[in-house]
Amino acid sequence: MIEILDNREHENTAYGDLMGYDAYYWGARKHVSWSAWSNEVSLINLGDFEGNAAP
Repeated sequence: MIEILDNREHENTAYGDLMGYDAYYWGARKHVSWSAWSNEVSLINLGDFEGNAAP
């Protein structure tokens, strides 16, 4: 059985300011964070790891 999971994007804010975005790609087990301060990718996680489980 193939389980299809939705990709999710989460907006990170602190004290009303946009800090960046987190994008989760559940099927591929990837997590990417984008920083609004430096306008670049600040984190990439690939593969199975704690915290990258589907909701």
